[in-house]
Parts: sequence; C-alpha cells; structure tokens
Amino acid sequence: MKKRISLLLAFIMIFSFLLPACVNEGNGGNDTTAGTSTPDTTTEADTTAPDTTEGETTAEEITTEEITTEVPETKSTVTLLAVGDNLIHGYLITAGKKFGHDKFYARIKDTISAADIAIINQESSFTYDSSIYSGYPLFATPTAFGDAAIKAGFNVFSLATNHTWDRGEQPIIDTLDYFSKHPEVTAIGIHDSVDSYYKTKIIEKNGIKIAIYNCSYGSNKENSVWWRMNDMSDKDYYRQMLGWAEKNADITIVVAHWGTEYAYTPNSKQISWAKFFTECGADIIIGHHPHAVQPMMTVKASNGNTSICYYSLGNFISNQSTMKGNVGGMASLTIVKENGVTRVEDATMIPTTVQCEMVNGTRTYEAILLSDLTPEMLKKNFKFKDNTVEEFWDLFNMAATSYP
Repeated sequence: MKKRISLLLAFIMIFSFLLPACVNEGNGGNDTTAGTSTPDTTTEADTTAPDTTEGETTAEEITTEEITTEVPETKSTVTLLAVGDNLIHGYLITAGKKFGHDKFYARIKDTISAADIAIINQESSFTYDSSIYSGYPLFATPTAFGDAAIKAGFNVFSLATNHTWDRGEQPIIDTLDYFSKHPEVTAIGIHDSVDSYYKTKIIEKNGIKIAIYNCSYGSNKENSVWWRMNDMSDKDYYRQMLGWAEKNADITIVVAHWGTEYAYTPNSKQISWAKFFTECGADIIIGHHPHAVQPMMTVKASNGNTSICYYSLGNFISNQSTMKGNVGGMASLTIVKENGVTRVEDATMIPTTVQCEMVNGTRTYEAILLSDLTPEMLKKNFKFKDNTVEEFWDLFNMAATSYP
C-alpha cells in the first residue's frame, strides 16, 4: 500500500514539472511573456514612452505641443509702363535711314527696359514693301522701327488704330508675320484668323496672369476683313471676352483707341465706354488717339466695379508741330498679388516729350522723359527753341487734370 502511495506521489511530482513545459511549447516557441501577443505592424503612435529622469522630454510632451498650420503669406508684383503713340511720320523714316533707328528710343531705354511689362501703341502697320513706306496721311512703317522699340524694352505692341488699314490688308499680314518672329513680344488688336479673334492674350509674369485686349473706334480706310482688327462695334463681344478674363486671369487690361483728336478732355463716348469696360471686368484702361494728354481717373461702374483709366497718353514720338502734340504721358503702375488677391498700386502718369534737333541738315527725333529736358536742349530744338521747360510742364499739368 505504501509502495502504491509512493508511486502516486512520484507521478504527481513528475507531472507538475512537465506541465509548464507543455504550456510554453503551445506558445509556438516565441521568446515572449505568457498571455501577450505580437502585433502585425508597429507605428510610432503605438509605442509607449520609456521612463525618463527629471528634466528629460517625454514622447507624450512632444506630441501634445501646439502645431502651426497657417499657410505662409505670398506676395508677387509686376511693374507696368505704357507710352503713347509711336507715330512714324515721313521725317522719322528719313531720320531712321540716315542715323539708325535705335536713336529714337536711346534716351528712354533704361526706363522702359526696367519695367516687367512695357506697352507701346504702334499707330501704323509695318510693311516689308519699301516702296510704300510713308507717313501722314496714309501710314506704312519700316519694320526697323519695331526692331528698335523691342531693343529698347517694349514687349507689348497695341496695333488696332484708325491707321491700321491705311495701306490695305497686306501691311497687316506683314505686321503679323513680323511679330511671329518675335515670340518675346505680345502683339494685340489684329489677327491672323477667326480663331485668334476669339482668343484672349494672357501674359503671365511673376505668377500673375494678365489678360490684355486692344480695340479701335474704327479705321480711316475700309476694314475689308472683319476679324483682322478689333473695333468697338460689338459690345456683346467684349462682354464675352472680358467675362472670360474675369474668371481666368488675375487682372484685365483694355487698350482703347478712341476720343477726339487734339482734345485735352475725354468725350462722352470715351466716358461711356470706360464705364462699360469697367462693368465687364477691366481693371486698367489705357487710351490713345487724341495726340494730346488726357487725365488719369478712377472709373466706377454701376455694378460696383472700378478701374484705373488713362484716357489718353498723347504722342510718344512724332513730328507733330505743336507743343500739345509733343508732350505725352507714360502710364506707370504696379500690379500686386498678395495671398490670392490682386490689386493695382502706385498708379501715376509720367510726362514725356520729343527732342527734335537738326544734324547735318536732317531732322532727328528722340523720345525722352520731360524731367530730362533742359534749357540747353531746348536751344537746340528746331521747333521749340523759343519755349521754356516750365511751359512744357505747365501744359502737361493742365492736360493731366482736364477732367470732364
């Protein structure tokens, strides 16, 4: 009996030693603590911060810090200049042939080339046909004037004027071909197809998209192909085009050929069209054609839109005989885009004039800032040697404030 009890006790002791081994074997042989499981993946958020001594930073403290999610402020700018009529009379064609064409813009080149966008109103169409080079009354201009203007820094040419059709369609075709060889320049107001007529020119500079249009009240000669030049006969067209620009560009510019020649004050049609363009979405309006300076004004439309309007910048360079025709204005402003909102700043008008001298029996012409005109220069000016610098300034100031 005792022997049986002893065998039973021995069996119990052996079983007690074998039981833990069986349990561990059931865990698959992993070197882990009984009752825990190993996850499929481990992320930083699932880890437990280790114990730390005083002064150390725990993982919990790091993850509970305030996180800044503000979008950084953004600001970009575009500087813009626009001058008046590049009015190439016959005497300028002669001067260009004798002295070269760069001379016309040499004294103002630094000012023009410093701007991001520089607009010039090319009053007449270019032509490859030297037999029809001519000034008033039927203009056709050598392409060498375009070369010189581009070299001076002009990168936008407005081409819809009352003189665009002076010599028929071929000079327009020549002009379009000329600018096709200058992709760095934006040519506006004339077209090579119906598709082009319905497309908007967009200039993208420094992250700012600028839509730009050009139109004329009409032409001196019959416009035989309706889509060749933008005129101001169809308001629905501008509602459509400016409406598109309002949605797809940051700023919209209209360059308008309009007004009464040699008048300092905008007429009723200019005022009406300026309000219409503004209502449709124009932010900047630049005017040409009167050959005299007219004021810069803020235009308010009935729908609450506003624009900066330069009613007329006068002549930039020409052979006109009066002081009125030889004092021009240069539009100067800055387009600012800040945090997605675009605005116009520092809009002003800078006076310009033309220095006319006689060199070896030939007339020369140079566009200059009025601030560079001196009494000594006027003494050499074959047109205005009896005038004073102050008279030029008085005329500009009067014209720039001739409000309707």
